[in-house]
Amino acid sequence: MSKQSSVEWYINNLIEILGDEICNKLTIEQINKIHNLGNQAVAMHKEEIKEAREDGHTSTYTEYDSDTKLYLEGRHEQYYNETYGGGEQC
Repeated sequence: MSKQSSVEWYINNLIEILGDEICNKLTIEQINKIHNLGNQAVAMHKEEIKEAREDGHTSTYTEYDSDTKLYLEGRHEQYYNETYGGGEQC
């Protein structure tokens, strides 16, 4: 089972707090903007997680060849997908 990222948790709780009354007053444009902001926030969080993992690896190993770098980038992506559900966005 995937964990919910902090960004996804925030978005879900914000929508719950706003409730149907407020959400029903939003225009389609506003809903789309909120949706896009949520997607951007999730993508930014995903990149932050990958960068943090990369930083952890580069502090352990000083230099990688290109094949190893590609392998590790794939592992970071796999870690995020396994932990947070593969980038399922709002």
